[in-house]
Amino acid sequence: MLTALYCPIPARCAPDPESIDRESIAWMTRLKMYGNARQRVALENLRVGYFACLTIPDGAQEEEERRTRRRHQLWSDTLMLLVAVDDALFDEPDMREAEETALVCLHMDRILENPTDDIEEGDLWWPVTAVRELMLRAAELATPAQLERWISSLRSTVLGGLLRNQLLCAPLTLNDYVAVRLTEGAVQNFMATVPIVGGYELPPGARLDGRVCALGDMANFLAMWDNDLFGHARETFHSQRYGHPVLPNAVNILSRERDVSPQEAMRLAIAVRDQVMKLFLQLSDEVLLDADPVLARYVHALGCFVPGYLEWALKITDRYARTFDLTETGEVAEFPLPSVCSEPSEEISEEELDLPVIARWREQLACDNRSANGCP
Repeated sequence: MLTALYCPIPARCAPDPESIDRESIAWMTRLKMYGNARQRVALENLRVGYFACLTIPDGAQEEEERRTRRRHQLWSDTLMLLVAVDDALFDEPDMREAEETALVCLHMDRILENPTDDIEEGDLWWPVTAVRELMLRAAELATPAQLERWISSLRSTVLGGLLRNQLLCAPLTLNDYVAVRLTEGAVQNFMATVPIVGGYELPPGARLDGRVCALGDMANFLAMWDNDLFGHARETFHSQRYGHPVLPNAVNILSRERDVSPQEAMRLAIAVRDQVMKLFLQLSDEVLLDADPVLARYVHALGCFVPGYLEWALKITDRYARTFDLTETGEVAEFPLPSVCSEPSEEISEEELDLPVIARWREQLACDNRSANGCP
């Protein structure tokens, strides 16, 4: 039995996630955003509209319903693209040259700079078309400053994913792995999208506050770490069944670095997760003590992301709990997932993640000299 994760910040779902989900599936289908039939079925069952509404429930205020819905649809469709790219180009690619994947990623980056460029024809070029469509929609909803941050976050996610793909066979240290994952995860785009969906502008001083940066990093880490905990069994199965590369995963790396069994590495990973969650809650409380209404909305949104992701991963989507084998017998493989408690455990493990890349998080607690602790 795995140690229970806990989720103390409740998330409320924005209106009509089912309709937003249907629109994302239709968009995915129109652009053929998948590498094979099994990936298409996985995306259809992703229920990404629920993810989008659970993780950003706070929509724009005093705005007509149609425009508010468009903001949530942008976030849902962006998530659909990022998962599709992750599956088709990085995690479960069909047999093709790595150089071809790199070229697609570079063209995705290029189209963000020049959305009017022509796009090549071919089965692998749907990510470039999708990125252009998303950027043009974001430009209609975002301020120029918001759009710039949104583009930067999407670039970081795509090129960071390409870097992770290039390092699949390298014996990554846990510090290197966390550094790559904090760069390439979808949470970067989440933090840029929150003000767009909410219809407000977070002042630069607030965005660059060391405490706020640390909160964003911790929300990013928690989502990445939870993804590794939930996806470990599924990734192992896919590697064994379909010959996909063994993906870097916090559990696998902890097992190797600590020289422990995968079961003990899972226990250590959950203990570390609980420690980061505890720190996230403490720092959130401190920031909210003197936060203005805009910053308070943003910090609340970061808090919603963590339980929103858990609610989606454990109760709504099938992505981590089972996989459909469309290439052989059509059987369904099911995987055990950790349980979630509504309150923190009475005795939180003292396991700590002593890594240089995240050492500054704890330094932000009760820190009065905030200007000296800005984001690097």
